[in-house]
Amino acid sequence: MNKIAVWGSLAIAGTVGLMLLLGERREVYVDKYRFEPPSESEQKSMARRSIDTCWEEQKRKSLDPAQQRFIAGACEGMEAKFVAKYGHRP
Repeated sequence: MNKIAVWGSLAIAGTVGLMLLLGERREVYVDKYRFEPPSESEQKSMARRSIDTCWEEQKRKSLDPAQQRFIAGACEGMEAKFVAKYGHRP
């Protein structure tokens, strides 16, 4: 694969990723494939699953208490962002 193809692929992936982060609701076509950002209900569902997974990881017995506290802080931060964005708890 030549350098131009690699940089072109990275540019396309970066553009799609940026659109997803910014929450723009646009379709992007790359060659014959269509990429569409997830709907708000899909985003909310993904956020809930991420928060649930975070709390499951926090409860692992193999973690020491300091690691569990650190992960709990991250999980609480995710929940706070969810409340700020959607106006209710996950």
